[in-house]
Amino acid sequence: MKLWDIKDYKDLKADGFEKSFNYFKNLIESLFKLQMNPAMAKSIAKSLKILAKLFWKKLSDEYKYFLEKYAVINGISRTELLYTIMFPDILSFFMVKAGKMKFRNIPDIFLGCTTSLLKSDENSTMHCRNLDYFGGSFWTSQHTIMTYRLANVVPSVNITTWGLPVIGITAVNEAGISQSVHMLFTQDVSLKGSFIMDLSYQVITKAECIEDVKKILKNKRTVSGWTIINYSHRENKGVISEISAKDIDFIEIDKPVFHYNNFYISEKLKKSEFYPSYIWIQNNHYRNKRLYELTGNRDFFNENDAVKLISDNNDYYLKDNDIFGHTVANSFTVSSAVIDFNKDYILVGDNPPPASIGVFKKYNLTDLFKGKLEELDNIETNHDEETYKIYELVTKVMDNLYSGKGYYSSLALINKSDLEIDSSYFLQLLKSVLLIKVEDYIGAKKILKRIIESNKLDTYRNGNVKLLLGMIYDVIGEREKAIKIYKEILAQNSFFDLLDYAWKFYNKRCCKSKLQKIVPNFFLSFYLLV
Repeated sequence: MKLWDIKDYKDLKADGFEKSFNYFKNLIESLFKLQMNPAMAKSIAKSLKILAKLFWKKLSDEYKYFLEKYAVINGISRTELLYTIMFPDILSFFMVKAGKMKFRNIPDIFLGCTTSLLKSDENSTMHCRNLDYFGGSFWTSQHTIMTYRLANVVPSVNITTWGLPVIGITAVNEAGISQSVHMLFTQDVSLKGSFIMDLSYQVITKAECIEDVKKILKNKRTVSGWTIINYSHRENKGVISEISAKDIDFIEIDKPVFHYNNFYISEKLKKSEFYPSYIWIQNNHYRNKRLYELTGNRDFFNENDAVKLISDNNDYYLKDNDIFGHTVANSFTVSSAVIDFNKDYILVGDNPPPASIGVFKKYNLTDLFKGKLEELDNIETNHDEETYKIYELVTKVMDNLYSGKGYYSSLALINKSDLEIDSSYFLQLLKSVLLIKVEDYIGAKKILKRIIESNKLDTYRNGNVKLLLGMIYDVIGEREKAIKIYKEILAQNSFFDLLDYAWKFYNKRCCKSKLQKIVPNFFLSFYLLV
């Protein structure tokens, strides 16, 4: 665990930050390269960099000054910096815009952040948080606690990775306000809105009570869908701020146990919610049900309970039959923390993905607000060695893909592994999609048939595997088998995305170009059919 203590702007200097920073800077282009030809991806990335120059003007004065200082002292352009920082907003914006153009998906496992509030006694609450994001080993190899304590701000403790100036995404300030941020999908998007990193910065560096949070945010709107969750440990109350480009709603947290994932709970904002596919609904529902299943009817919890909760990797439907699925901890959990301000500690996961599986290190908050990092204790989660090996393999494949190294080398990583992938539906599906990308349709077909024959998936996920198999049958010239599968999907499902494509391919054969447009997209964790 590294300490990045910012008591003066000169402390923003982050020696050796280039490798991880360049990964995040190139992420937009790398993702687009997975879905289109490299020239087009490069063109889009170039256009966004031009837009970043224009977007600079709409930043708040305080955040703009912070970024300018970071850029100057680390020798990078402010446009490059903003281009990197604005990625989450741009990703969500493009997803919604693409969806309105009849964007469809073949889903697998959706990944998303988790926030839980658990009482440790009558007067104390633990703010538990998993952040799911890109980065894999680039993020987790340099877990960092950033203490931001300039003279003109409320001092804060922020969880990030070395050299990435992220303030307020997972944080607590000296006034006792803890904070976590969640991406949501809404049809109400606009490039005129504020960037989430800017709003997160403003809240954590200014707010000293819940009313302050509301005052800061009440007139703000975002580029896309976001939620900021704040808990005031001194006031013993919290608020959820759900935001879109058109609206904002504040929801008081009035439950002793509270769990939040990645979907709106405000009746006002629910109306504009955008579902890329049914997997978005299923994933949030399953993860939320699993969290409440784990906490049951209890009123109070200790730090071991909190760690056990956010390190859970059981799918609500699949139970412990597969460590991949709609799980709280997953291969994109890059940081994990438990904050108990009134008991003066923070627990931070110091592990490769998932960051919440392995060792949690305990630190004193009072010391951190003074710029001191001294480990008090640690808690280790109860997971076997095989689990770690599987996560390590998936992280390698993800890092390889998002670094632009291609499908053949990603497939080679799986083939060289001595792990048995048959036990995991996700690993088998991942390998089958990689085989499709390298046009080994026979190999992909064998794996997909094996998944279906295992008979362990729910109707929806099983239908997606069947749809992919039907498409392969069409491409290799076995039309009768394809039609049989499409008929089964139409008879067994009521899910809008499955019915749409099953009906389409039932009436008109799936061509090779359609099949080849499927790409593994792990963050949204479905296979995009563009």
